[in-house]
Amino acid sequence: MAETVKNPHLKALMDAAGMSSKGLAAQIRALSIRRRDDPPVRTDHARVLRWIGNGALAEVRTQKYIAEVLSARLGRHVRLDELGFPGTSSPSSDLDIGADRYSNCVDTAISQLTNVVKAEMAGCHSGPDWASDTTGNVISSYLFSQPSPAEESLSSATGLALPTRIRDTTASFMQLDFQYGGGYTRGLLMSFFRDHIVTVLGQDHPERVQRELFAAASEVAQLLGWASYDSGRHAAAQRFFTQGLRLAHEANDRLLGGRLLSNLSHQANYLGHFQDAVQYARAAQAATANVATPTVTTMFLAMEARALASLGDARSAAVVMHRAEETFDRAKPAAEPAWISYVDEKELGGEWAHVFRDLGQPGHARANVADAVDGMPARTQAFLRLVHAASALQDNDLDKAISEAHQAIELAGALDSSRYHRYLLDFHADLVARHPRDRRTRAFRALVLERYPTLSLTKPT
Repeated sequence: MAETVKNPHLKALMDAAGMSSKGLAAQIRALSIRRRDDPPVRTDHARVLRWIGNGALAEVRTQKYIAEVLSARLGRHVRLDELGFPGTSSPSSDLDIGADRYSNCVDTAISQLTNVVKAEMAGCHSGPDWASDTTGNVISSYLFSQPSPAEESLSSATGLALPTRIRDTTASFMQLDFQYGGGYTRGLLMSFFRDHIVTVLGQDHPERVQRELFAAASEVAQLLGWASYDSGRHAAAQRFFTQGLRLAHEANDRLLGGRLLSNLSHQANYLGHFQDAVQYARAAQAATANVATPTVTTMFLAMEARALASLGDARSAAVVMHRAEETFDRAKPAAEPAWISYVDEKELGGEWAHVFRDLGQPGHARANVADAVDGMPARTQAFLRLVHAASALQDNDLDKAISEAHQAIELAGALDSSRYHRYLLDFHADLVARHPRDRRTRAFRALVLERYPTLSLTKPT
């Protein structure tokens, strides 16, 4: 007798992910426990079968967990409206139209940011991970337009305490993001933007205060972009960075604008849009000409070098790296902005390790990462040790590769970062491709599955 299927969408996703009803139910329960739900979700395989066979409706919280579990297994974002439950749909298709393009009007930018937050908080989002066709629009619009002067308000001035408070709050979120990953902070940040930033930007303020508020709001958008990027929500990340860039322009803060262009370069490179990454890195340099300090310029040059390495252009990457090192030698720490203080010789060594890894020069990569990794924060070390592991694997040093990857896993701890998981998955895939039958490969695979049971690992052939 043929199996009755009233929710073919969910069944198709489960089949594609290789998940049984028991497996999906177990993953949902485990996720609910990790989120400390009270009471926890108690989904069992019989309930999953009712969703598929009877068309039963799962509660919204459970739907979000289903989407999260399937996203991890499929390696892409699964939207709620893909699950096939009745009454579940994405926000209106015009909710975020144009959100990945540079807004001519600052009010439009605020509206776009608000809409992206609403869509993300609803768990419904559309669009590709990266909109490559907007790169030229964003760069040219930012570089060649002028911020409109804010009119002096007749209302009483609130002073600079308000933007200072926003910046202090953002700094606290940044520390949490760095320690626990974007998956931990993203929801908190979106609530902060929706409940506080939108209201403040809609009020009248004196011109100086207004510009400071735009700058502070841009910093929130920037952190939202990083948290979304780190969580694998790339379409939202690009939109947060892009509309945050518009707010930075309104604030007439060229350094902040350069940072956001650099962020877009970093994200484009990660997603494989290497030419876009080069353009954004060069735009960051052009936007901050005559205002950027040596260390800031060094960071922008490092982004360009990484993008060129991804393109396989070793000669151009070497030229840019040389320029970066010469520029960095002119830096005077006391004259640098506080936010760039993390960039030192070790940080630069970590960037060059990425460059050499992507150029297929493992010896140079290993030399740079060995000098960079000691003394770094645990999160940074986790990423760099996976770079070292990948380079050691390229260099046919299997024991060192696995040792470094083991250390990365220990250092990452409870880090909720899709980007970290991607580094780990890439290393595992290369390990399996090079040493599919080695006992050390099997042992490492078992460790990863134990620590990260929702990750979908490449199977040895």
